[in-house]
Amino acid sequence: MKKTRQYEVYEGSRRILRTKVHAKAHEYLSKQINSSFEFYFVCCNREHLLACSRFFELTGRRLNVLISYNFIRDRYLTQVLQQVRPHLSKVMIDSGAFHVLIRKVPLEKFQSYIGEYVNWLNNHTELYDYCVAPDVPCDERPAEKIQKLPNRYKIELTIANTVHWIDRLTDPRKAVAVVQGYFVNEYLLCAEKLKELGLTTAKTGVGSLCVRKYSRQQAREVPQILASIRQVLPSWVKLHAFGLQLDFLPTCLKYLHSSDSASWQLSYSKFNRIRIANLSTGQTVELDLVSHGGARKKNLDQVTIYTYNLLAYWNRVQQLTRQAAQTK
Repeated sequence: MKKTRQYEVYEGSRRILRTKVHAKAHEYLSKQINSSFEFYFVCCNREHLLACSRFFELTGRRLNVLISYNFIRDRYLTQVLQQVRPHLSKVMIDSGAFHVLIRKVPLEKFQSYIGEYVNWLNNHTELYDYCVAPDVPCDERPAEKIQKLPNRYKIELTIANTVHWIDRLTDPRKAVAVVQGYFVNEYLLCAEKLKELGLTTAKTGVGSLCVRKYSRQQAREVPQILASIRQVLPSWVKLHAFGLQLDFLPTCLKYLHSSDSASWQLSYSKFNRIRIANLSTGQTVELDLVSHGGARKKNLDQVTIYTYNLLAYWNRVQQLTRQAAQTK
């Protein structure tokens, strides 16, 4: 068998992946199909959704995607989602509360925003599998960050919004409540409150993890947060970690059913380069994925660039989940 050099190799079609050169890679991908862990790729525009559709056409695998209501509320993007929906696996609609709040939208207008969000969800139930409650993100130093509100107030607002929102959903079974906080005691307060009010959902999210950058300290704290929440909520609840960095997966996977990330949108490869087939010419090219500029010099369109980002990132997620399974 011809040996492949140390970079991730994809030729852009299922047929080519099955050649002898890529037999090991295809065998590895096939073994991952029964994994219970769900990873959601955050999509923000038309090109992201089309890339997920292209991924299915090339590999035969449907991806899970997460889309913020801030983006999908656009009628054109809703039409794009309708177009590619058969090529996707599960779709989660996020409330977009984080984007709303960092843009300093007055909180008194937030309830009307929730109303718009509910209306969209009730009118498009066929497009998604999960919808996320309008939570309010927390931070380590709230006075310097989001709306300059204390975390305890943000937790109270998260719970109040969830009650108001879930009561108006036509299909509350798809709802994803969110446990908010920054420190362990804050997450526990929110989790206990949700449980007390009967707001725990089949899939429950853990918020404000995206602000945590991987470090030795965070590598200890994040699993502690998830373990504490896991002890409070019923065993049938499946946890979703919003925006959790991939580096946390090996130590956190045992507490999680799913997570998501938007970082795939940046050019990504374990070895910083990837050999791909130009879908327009059929010629094989090697790209430096440190920056998008290297790909653009090869005259590849944005959807193609994103497609190969997905391939490289998806493979990395599988490697990490496999690593986590071996360390249990």
